Amino acid sequence: DQVKIRGYRIELGEVEAVLRNIPGVKEAAVVARETSSDERELFAYIVPQKGDGLPNVHLHLAGKLPAYMIPASITKINKMPLTSSGKLDRSALPEPMNMADSAHTYEPPRTIIESELTAIWKNVLNKKQIGIRDDFFHLGGQSLKAATLVSRIHKKLNIQLPLSEVFIYPTVESMAAKIESLKEQTFTTIAPAQSRELYPLSFSQKRMYTLHQLEENGTGYNMPAALELHGKLDRQRLKQAVTELVNRHESLRTSFVIHNGEPMQQVHVSLTPEFTELQIESKSQLKQTMQSFIQPFVLTNAPLLRACLIVLENDHHYLLLDMHHIAADGVSMSTLIQEFTDLYCGKTLHPLKLQYKDFAVWQKEQFARQLFSKQEDYWLKQLSGLPVLELPLDKNRPLLPDFSGGTFEAEIDRETAERLHRIMSETGCTLYMVLLAAYSILLSKLSGQKDIVVGSPAAGRRHADLEPVIGLFVNTLAMRSQPEGEKSFRSYLQEIKEVALTAYEHQDYPFEELTNKLGTQRELNRNPLFDAMLVLQSSEDFQLELPGLAISSRKLPHKASKFDLTLHAEENNEGIRCCFEYSTALFEHETVARWANHFKELLRSITADTDVKLADMQMLGGSEQRMLLDNMHHLSDYPSNKSLPDLFENWAKETPEHIAVVMDDHRLTYRELNDQAERAAAMLMKKGVRSEQIVGLMTERSPDM
Repeated sequence: DQVKIRGYRIELGEVEAVLRNIPGVKEAAVVARETSSDERELFAYIVPQKGDGLPNVHLHLAGKLPAYMIPASITKINKMPLTSSGKLDRSALPEPMNMADSAHTYEPPRTIIESELTAIWKNVLNKKQIGIRDDFFHLGGQSLKAATLVSRIHKKLNIQLPLSEVFIYPTVESMAAKIESLKEQTFTTIAPAQSRELYPLSFSQKRMYTLHQLEENGTGYNMPAALELHGKLDRQRLKQAVTELVNRHESLRTSFVIHNGEPMQQVHVSLTPEFTELQIESKSQLKQTMQSFIQPFVLTNAPLLRACLIVLENDHHYLLLDMHHIAADGVSMSTLIQEFTDLYCGKTLHPLKLQYKDFAVWQKEQFARQLFSKQEDYWLKQLSGLPVLELPLDKNRPLLPDFSGGTFEAEIDRETAERLHRIMSETGCTLYMVLLAAYSILLSKLSGQKDIVVGSPAAGRRHADLEPVIGLFVNTLAMRSQPEGEKSFRSYLQEIKEVALTAYEHQDYPFEELTNKLGTQRELNRNPLFDAMLVLQSSEDFQLELPGLAISSRKLPHKASKFDLTLHAEENNEGIRCCFEYSTALFEHETVARWANHFKELLRSITADTDVKLADMQMLGGSEQRMLLDNMHHLSDYPSNKSLPDLFENWAKETPEHIAVVMDDHRLTYRELNDQAERAAAMLMKKGVRSEQIVGLMTERSPDM
């Protein structure tokens, strides 16, 4: 009764049980048959309870079973064929209906709501054709697009569909049925703010402003981007397009001033951005030129965007853009580059109904009316008694914030990525949820802690009116989980799914207010709430097409890390590209490279067996395991003519800044430990203690001991 369909193991009895629970169904049977395309498909047979009426079976199955478990066709029969012993005779079941056309075919919308939903789906997923039984997540949907879908449904249909319902009703057919059962909630547009000289900052801007003061001459919060252009370039048109962008979006021509002790934003009527043109002789000069382009911004001077055109040859250019994070976020960057290409092509953009200052005023009004009180209660309960992540450091943590960073890239191969997608289909999870589960397990195994908090960005544009606006909307969510060893990965993944969905439902509550409300005491040299981040990036947000130009994006050499460790993941045709961004003030490159390999091993362990216990998950590669096993019980020579204190002192001279002792937040390097030992020895000798005398030691377990 267990079959394999397109790589998935399926229990026929599990599908039959769901079918029997549908009102109006008396009996049900499911078989797997070969189709004309040499693939196997599931086919269902149903005996109605009475009469000829048959409920909409697909509608009932959607949301209860993953797409790969939904039968290709449903055939109604009068009674089930039985063997002489009274058991179901599957071989005697008739040929299913539409056997030749059993593959999931296109099903057009049948009702007004299905038609409107289909149009919204097409727009969100950028698809030309969507059938009512297509699965949102199989079409490329993920949490971010699900949030966009929910906001557009609210604006178009006046229905506020909870984000979690997208996972329960992932087809147009099932979602339409759910929407029909919900009450209308009138969509309220955001009104433009009244004109004034100064406007309040949004909560995200306030935090960014504070962070900028801590690192006033740094570039940790710069957002650089680079485009490589091959072909005939119209330099004047390009420069004009950049200027039009600045004058189209107020956030790009906003400066920040202090008024009555409060930071405020001042919007300038029109500005010409800084635009530099540089000629270089060879590609060897490119990296240095790019690095020198990234410079600190002064927030009192608008615009907070600068551009540079590097000319390598007549038909080979690089366009560099840099913005401060207080003016824009990742989604904004996608919008910015898409609009830049449109303006360069001579297209007329639709006028903007809202600007960022309007959002800042609206957000402040919403907060004053205590519309976020339920969200506040959720987060205060979720994050009470927060742990501090203690990863094994290579260096002492600096006393002040240090955003110097490095990166290590690792590729998850296509085969592993495909297996992860199967897990996603089986569990109803997104790639983000699977990666969050694996990443939190990695952090747990490295730190030895069973209570892990990982930061994650949320787009912060849940109101559909905000989609085309450039500005800092992104909010930060704290995903807290307990990767305890006795849990299976499958059950832990379901916990992660619940954590993520609930967090996204409460994503409007400002991170800045949350840190104040929690009152967590943290040092200046640590981030509030968490020190590790996970960012899943999308590579399909915009299309780069310019007449007469071949255009591609390039990474600028920008070495900064805002957190101890951040995993940036991006899916592509080859698999999943993972970039580990780390603080060079804390970790060596070799350490992070080793951790990246551990992460890849964890993913392989997951794809081999989703029921594996977390404690049994292996993160050492084959060569590391062999090295440990081969050297077990081996003896090592040491300088037997030297005492332990001699060996210790030699090591302290060779590696004085390496960490020797760790306890909670307290750390001692070998140099510091050696100095303390010398002081203790001097004190004992001063007290008259001589060689070979026994000295009693009364102390708790501690670095002092």
